[in-house]
Amino acid sequence: MTYDYAGFQRSVFLGKTVFRPAAMVADFEAEREGGFRFLDVSPEKSVAMRKFPLLLIYGLRDHKIPQRHADAIFLAAAGPKQLWLVPGAEHTKALAVAPAEFRERVLAFFALARASD
Repeated sequence: MTYDYAGFQRSVFLGKTVFRPAAMVADFEAEREGGFRFLDVSPEKSVAMRKFPLLLIYGLRDHKIPQRHADAIFLAAAGPKQLWLVPGAEHTKALAVAPAEFRERVLAFFALARASD
C-alpha cells in the first residue's frame, strides 16, 4: 500500500522508483511512532490464520486502494467470506452509492455470521 500511495495512487512503479525514498522515510517514521514493523503487518496473513467471517466492500471507482489488495485479502481468507464489488463507488462510498443494497448486504452478512456461531 505504501508504494501505491507514494505513486499518488496512479502507479505502484512510481512509488517503488522515483518516490521510494519518501515512502521509506514515511514507513520508518510510522514504525517508530507506532512501535511496530510494517513487515509484521499483513491483512492476508491475518485472515488466513483465523476463521472469522469477513465482508469486504470495494468500490470499483476507488483510486486510493487498488482492487488487487481486496482480491488478495479475499483469496487468503480462511473463514466464511464475501466480496462485494460496488459499481460507481469511490473509496468508502458504497453506502452513498447504494444505500439500500449496502444495508441489505451488511445486515444479511451479520445475521449469517451470528447464525454460524
